[in-house]
Amino acid sequence: MFGTLPTWGTVGQVRNDIDFETEVFPKLFSEVSSPATFPKFEFLRLVGGVPGRGLTPPPPPNFYPGWVFIDMVFLTEFRGELQRRAGGPYVQNVSQSYSLTPAERGYLNALGVPNVVIDGWLTQMNARTNIVAPPAPRNYVEHLATFKGKIKNPVLTMHTIIDPLVAVSNESAYAETVTTAGRTSRLFQTYTNGNGHCAFTGPQLLTAVGAIDNWVRNGTKPTAASFPAALGFVPGFVPPPFPQP
Repeated sequence: MFGTLPTWGTVGQVRNDIDFETEVFPKLFSEVSSPATFPKFEFLRLVGGVPGRGLTPPPPPNFYPGWVFIDMVFLTEFRGELQRRAGGPYVQNVSQSYSLTPAERGYLNALGVPNVVIDGWLTQMNARTNIVAPPAPRNYVEHLATFKGKIKNPVLTMHTIIDPLVAVSNESAYAETVTTAGRTSRLFQTYTNGNGHCAFTGPQLLTAVGAIDNWVRNGTKPTAASFPAALGFVPGFVPPPFPQP
């Protein structure tokens, strides 16, 4: 859609020593500075599930273009750093299916993107679901970064609903993992109305620390009432599924 520079490497394997600030940021900045590119970035956001299917981020400039920069630094420089430690590329998209919901299509239509263009973009993406990573680097990452769910002590997770980097839908996957391991009683998840990755307020952090401290010391598991809406918590929020359909 925008094109990556050959010097960056490839979609499946960025150059290990790529520098975001000097190589990637200038190109991105010029692109997000043009109002005409906004629909394209919105397509990429929606098809990538940012911040989660069915969740609506605040309008520019409160979410866009910030999400583009934070996601791309992880997709380039930080991925290259992990590739060095893993001994090669670890990302693949075999059997991935890229799609949009009717509501997402309607939103893009309202931004001036006709269905024929949307279909063309999706066709190009689905024609590239052939990126395969070697087993060894993937095993390295899986060994160090895949949760087993077999938690031995109380665990409290707190997530902003609008998170451009680690989508809140990851909480669904973690809860499922813990449930499969039979440790649901040791997990409590809470959510805030914050906008950004780990964009918590001081009172929210103090509330979370107090809740987990009381749980560990006294065996009293938190409840929804432990995280009041007045402080920006969202009781009853259910994150979208992961991976998204």
